[in-house]
Amino acid sequence: MLFSRYIAAAFFPESDPLAGTMSVVLLFLTGYIARPIGGMIAGHLGDHYGRKKLFMGTIALMSLATLGIGVLPTYEHWGSAALWLLTLFRLIQGLAVGGELPGSTTFAAEHVTPDKRGLVTGTIVAAVTFGNVLGASLGWCLNTVLSSEEMYLWGWRIPFVLGGLLGVLGVLARRQLVETPVFLNCRRAVKVPVWLLLKSSWKESFAGVVYASVTATIVSVFLYLPTYFGLSNIGSSVSSYQFTTIGFLFYSVLTLPFAWLSDRIGRRRQLMLGSMLLLPVSVISVWLVDSGDTTAILTLLILIAISGAVVNGAYEGAIVELFPTEIRYSGVAFSHNLGFVIYGGLTPFVLTALAQSGVNVAPVVILIPVSLTLLLVSWCMPCRSLLPLEQL
Repeated sequence: MLFSRYIAAAFFPESDPLAGTMSVVLLFLTGYIARPIGGMIAGHLGDHYGRKKLFMGTIALMSLATLGIGVLPTYEHWGSAALWLLTLFRLIQGLAVGGELPGSTTFAAEHVTPDKRGLVTGTIVAAVTFGNVLGASLGWCLNTVLSSEEMYLWGWRIPFVLGGLLGVLGVLARRQLVETPVFLNCRRAVKVPVWLLLKSSWKESFAGVVYASVTATIVSVFLYLPTYFGLSNIGSSVSSYQFTTIGFLFYSVLTLPFAWLSDRIGRRRQLMLGSMLLLPVSVISVWLVDSGDTTAILTLLILIAISGAVVNGAYEGAIVELFPTEIRYSGVAFSHNLGFVIYGGLTPFVLTALAQSGVNVAPVVILIPVSLTLLLVSWCMPCRSLLPLEQL
């Protein structure tokens, strides 16, 4: 999403700018839709054969696909084959990501005691969020150093190539990991974890989707900002990347102390607190973002990041605690990915479709119903923060 305008020009050159952006957003949505499928495959295998093996495979696939996008010839050189390969790489990315974060948080949570579960899972979420800081920062730097023509020609490829190469280092680092004791001690094997999940844990699955919704929406809104700025003629391309970088920076850094706090006050209370903080901020943001005042927009992005970090530090740990060991990987993958498909994948698609129809809505408007739903569901669900995972 951060580089959608450049990818649109490289692979959809005959479209007008808005239609090209819409095509890239649809491609972005395709990757999101692939996430639940990848999550279900990884969850099934992870619940059967162990967390570590899948933990290795997902990052290897993701690195390959990301590098592939970075070196892929454009439509001008390969024609429709370039579009098919771009779609394929995006699908592979989606499949891999679908198993990556759920696998990481499940693996980490099963290695630690209950009093550290929130900090460990929240640290992983913070690290993933900080990856967006690096991406937005790189976009900011590239737009500052390179000319617009250079960005369209080759500058947009740099983040994808770097991301693919960094993934190789991740594969090497994970070779030293050992399987979780919780999984090794589990004797309740399930033939089809997904079936048991939908049959007996549908309430928990629904709650998990809602837990992931706020983070998915905030990430999507931040990533959509450069596109929104361009469509609304607010600021410049450099300032839009600056705002996205600053928003993600506050969001990721503040996730860590709130992850620690979730082990002290419980994740249920913290999710309720975060949703109550986001509601007034979101309502005010809708009006101020539409005003076009860049200073006001930046201030409100920081407020959204601070309020959202309260949720970001607790939600993944709360999802892990919803499911028993024999279906935990599948449950976390299903909930997390479906939440990101519905709220993360559809948000930029809906906003861009509205803009194409002449209705340019402030992105933060989506946060209002999402925060209300999180507040209600968190209030209804029990807190399991102090329970050992073996007892769930």
